Amino acid sequence: MTHVLIVEDIEENRYFLKVLLEGHGYRVTAARDGLEALLAARRNPPDIVVSDVLMPNMDGFSLCRAWMQDETLRAIPFIFYSATYKTPDDEKLALSLGALRYLIKPLESDVFLGELNSALREWTSAQTLAPSAIEETVFRNQHASALSRKLQDKIAQLEVANRQLRGSEARYRTLFESAPDGIAVFSGSAEGQLIEGNTSLCQLLGYSRDELIAMRPTDIVTEPDIAQIGPAIDVAQSMPSHQGEWRFKRKDGSGITTEVVATTMPDGDFLALIRDITERKKHENELRQLNQTLELIRECHKILVYSSDEASLLAGVCRRIAESGGYLFVWVGLAEPDAARQLRPVAWSGIEDAPLLATTTDIAWDDAASEQGPAGTAVRTGKPVMVRDLQMDSRVLPWRAACVRVGIDSVISLPLRAGDQMLGAISMYARQADAFDASAVDLLSELANDLAYGLAALRETAERQRVELALTLRQHAVDSSSNGIVITEAAEPDNPLVYVNPAFEQITGYPAQEVLGHNPRFLAGHDLEQIGLTEIRAGLRGQRPARALLRNYRKDGRLFWNDLSVAPVRDASGRATHFISVINDVTDRVNYETQLEHQANHDALTGLANRNLLADRMAQAITHAQRANRLVAVMLLDLDRFKVINDSLGHGTGDALLKVVAERLSTCVRAGDTMARLGGDEFVVVMIDVANENDVAPLARTMLSLLAEEISVAGHDVVVTASLGIALYPRDGATAETLLQNADVAMYRAKELGRNVSQFYTPEMNAQTLQRLELETGLRRALERSELELFYQPKVELQRGQVVGAEALIRWRHPLLGMVSPAEFIPLAEETGLIVPIGQWVIETACAQLKAWQNEGLPDISVAVNLSARQFEQDDLPNAVAQALQRSGIVASDLELEVTESAVMLNPERTVCILRELKRIGVRLALDDFGTGYSSLNYLKRFPIDTLKIDRSFVRNITTEPDDAAIAVAVISLAHSLKRRVVAEGVETESQLRYLHRHRCDEMQGYYFSSPLPVHELADLLRSGRSLPLGDPTLSDAVRTLLLVDDEPSILAALRRVLRRDRYRILTAGSAVEGLELLALNEVQVIISDQRMPTTSGTEFLGRVKELHPNTVRIVLSGYTDLQTVTDAVNRGSIYKFLTKPWDDEQLREQIRDAFTHFEARKAARTAEQTINPTTGYC
Repeated sequence: MTHVLIVEDIEENRYFLKVLLEGHGYRVTAARDGLEALLAARRNPPDIVVSDVLMPNMDGFSLCRAWMQDETLRAIPFIFYSATYKTPDDEKLALSLGALRYLIKPLESDVFLGELNSALREWTSAQTLAPSAIEETVFRNQHASALSRKLQDKIAQLEVANRQLRGSEARYRTLFESAPDGIAVFSGSAEGQLIEGNTSLCQLLGYSRDELIAMRPTDIVTEPDIAQIGPAIDVAQSMPSHQGEWRFKRKDGSGITTEVVATTMPDGDFLALIRDITERKKHENELRQLNQTLELIRECHKILVYSSDEASLLAGVCRRIAESGGYLFVWVGLAEPDAARQLRPVAWSGIEDAPLLATTTDIAWDDAASEQGPAGTAVRTGKPVMVRDLQMDSRVLPWRAACVRVGIDSVISLPLRAGDQMLGAISMYARQADAFDASAVDLLSELANDLAYGLAALRETAERQRVELALTLRQHAVDSSSNGIVITEAAEPDNPLVYVNPAFEQITGYPAQEVLGHNPRFLAGHDLEQIGLTEIRAGLRGQRPARALLRNYRKDGRLFWNDLSVAPVRDASGRATHFISVINDVTDRVNYETQLEHQANHDALTGLANRNLLADRMAQAITHAQRANRLVAVMLLDLDRFKVINDSLGHGTGDALLKVVAERLSTCVRAGDTMARLGGDEFVVVMIDVANENDVAPLARTMLSLLAEEISVAGHDVVVTASLGIALYPRDGATAETLLQNADVAMYRAKELGRNVSQFYTPEMNAQTLQRLELETGLRRALERSELELFYQPKVELQRGQVVGAEALIRWRHPLLGMVSPAEFIPLAEETGLIVPIGQWVIETACAQLKAWQNEGLPDISVAVNLSARQFEQDDLPNAVAQALQRSGIVASDLELEVTESAVMLNPERTVCILRELKRIGVRLALDDFGTGYSSLNYLKRFPIDTLKIDRSFVRNITTEPDDAAIAVAVISLAHSLKRRVVAEGVETESQLRYLHRHRCDEMQGYYFSSPLPVHELADLLRSGRSLPLGDPTLSDAVRTLLLVDDEPSILAALRRVLRRDRYRILTAGSAVEGLELLALNEVQVIISDQRMPTTSGTEFLGRVKELHPNTVRIVLSGYTDLQTVTDAVNRGSIYKFLTKPWDDEQLREQIRDAFTHFEARKAARTAEQTINPTTGYC
């Protein structure tokens, strides 16, 4: 920071330069003359000097000569800055002494700073001037000459100044005496006596001039201000001018407030200009107090607006008045209307003083003046009450001591009146006496009025809310009533409705807006001749209560029984203005008796006819048919697999399902026919007046079709089918019992034919029924006679081709019938419940056989066992599995239990529990036939399944049907995403195997590798170490493989000749089917297909390839151009390019090379993406 030394004898100039330079970042040292500057520079050398010329003790020229003769100081640049010496000779002298600049006052600030900075840049530390070459005699002569010239100038100036001073003296005296303000001159001595005063000062203080002269300040200043005289003199001496307010005492003893401006005169005396501001101060105080009161009112109005209750309003107002108004204590008392007429304090703020607060608790507003105080008086009179000086007012004598002790000297109490209602009073206690002038009282009274109206408004709001709450509660009681309540107008013609409650709308179905203004007779519909209506009409005419039981009708036409009560509402004169009617729906009570009779002849669950009513109706139908020579058809319908649904979803769901079935069947039958439920899931339809057999079949088809539609019950979507048997009177029986029996036989025949069909009874059915019974009997003994045996179909792991497991499949070797197909006896076992013990035998046998293989030292494999739906529903299934594992001694993880998708979704929540129990045992779990049923992904995520098995129906066409392939690939991807393994069932061709292998299927089983084998044959297979060849692993994307598809062999041969030069692996196919087979067997990157081929066009073929093998590059090569077909294929992404025949060999080779390059670039991109995001891509 640059250090500047300022040498200037005039204080104002020094101060200006110091502020200017420090404001621009310089460090400044100041000296009043040359000698002081030399001392300061030698103590702390500056970076540059700025010096005046004319100064006492040592002027600037002498300073500069001494400066340049000092070995240390002459290296510091020197600048003159003078207003007095400004001739060329002065400047020449200064420069000859060694000064760097000679500046003439005054200069603009920026010019001065520019000269200073310029001098600093010119002068470097290396520049050191030699001592001035001017001889002492020459310097003294030039210096004396300069002083002489300046002295002559000064003499001339003084003569002019004297003349001006004499004129000024005369003017001053005139101004001094005629000035409207007092002017006093005080001595600068310690006594500070008054040595001069003008006429206005005499008039201001009431003294004559002679009396004032020689008075000291202490003689005319009031006592509180005397102590400030000494400090004020000190301040005046240090500053050229000083201003302040003083309280003077007049000769008559009164005081005045003055504004004094004191100026220090050159001789050390003080000139004081004294102005009387007593009235101004009074007005200022009044204005300040007025503004303070207005601000207080504004703040209190905010509280009035935002307060929600009486307590917060009064407390907030008291606090705000005490804080913002400057009052020591504020309190509000409410006038009690009781006999004692007490003023109850409810809010206060200010000084926390118990004795003071106690003064507010024993005040009344009755006529006893001794107990009123200002607050009680304000309430009683309704006017403001002021105590201007508390120590002098006898009205506050009982409370004076408590108030004076805390410094209170004046009080105002303001009544709180809202209209004609006196609410109480608000009181404010001030420190100073007479604190409330007329303006303040008016404003505070306005505030009190606003507070009173705010208080009244809150009370009115609270009362309104109380009334509204009471009305709301009554309205809620009416609205919440379970009985309908209506109000009608008694005085209006036709008694229109004016109110109905929600229960009325619920009971009748009529919305309020539709019925208001109408007579309620519409509820009776056309049933206007009821006896009960006569009683109600009489009550209305007589304006008396009435009650009757009426048949009324809802909006939808349904009947309900109304126990109606009507009562009049009367006004003060006793005249009925309205009628209130209560509607009590007693339909249930009225119907109870008829329900008892109905229940005796109808099924309780469905409401259909029961056996009793059915027998009566069938007897009537047979009698009528005999007389009319007509037919009677008896149709017996039994739901398929209802027991499975009932057991898995619960009996409640089963009952709900039966009700829906009954409703659907009821919509099919004709009027006059009978629909009955025999029990369980059996229903009977009796058709009367049938002309021939052909009249029956359409109804049977309609019922079966209607039942097959999806049903939603208890949150489950269920599809139900039924088997239906038909018997005709008189052909199939003459009695009801015979007809029912033969219809039952026909129904069982329908079940044998696959269910969801109908069958007419024939005599041959009895033989078939007998055969079925024999098969059921044989099946019951099959376990005892060891006729059941297990075959095992190997499961092959597709990564290494090795056998890793086998699925146990049951077979029945009947002693007479030979090998019975599982398709024949498994459904029978399911239906009869035999599947449960058979299933347990399968688990036991499979575990024991696996242990035998392990003991024999055969390769380790696992065994899978199928669980039936009935078996899966058994509560003791986990325990049965655990016992089988324990008895066989095999490791639990070697046993895999397969359960079908449809079985687990019958009751998903129970399934989760059962599967978790099985997983705790340690067995592995597989979901069989996945994709054929309906699985919620949410449940699939929760099921502890290890393996998903792709159903054979999707595998069968996996290489030719994109939809089947997409489902299979999706199942694989889903399973792997859920960390499950995948097994494909029914793999019968190499192409199916290759496709599954390429898409990362984990295991397969099917006839391509092995059919189900007896125990010893599977053992031989394991011993042989037979595995599944999965092809040459080198034939992958590393070998550029090209598939050519064309129905003309010559074209294929020509293409091979052209393209084999590029060393491609070339495959050829003569049709789309052959091409799909080759694609399933081989890794192909590029396909060239003809467009016009038998059965399938090239674009259709490549469209299918796009779905099955999306990564291939597909090209059409054709001599026939169908622009629209090709354009559509390109837009769909089915083909990459379209090439035309005949082709140019080299161009064709270039196009094929580009296609392989395109394939490899896309493959690299997919690989990079999967590296960044391993979840991207397809499986």
